[in-house]
Amino acid sequence: MVSHAFRSVADCDAVWEKFLPSDYRSIISSSLLSLGKKD
Repeated sequence: MVSHAFRSVADCDAVWEKFLPSDYRSIISSSLLSLGKKD
């Protein structure tokens, strides 16, 4: 049951990655860093 749910989530991620830019991870990382510097 857990492996089936995990597989579904993994498939969903794979689908979303097709729509996102290839460097979306670095974009997210830099966005999070800039949010953290608001102090």
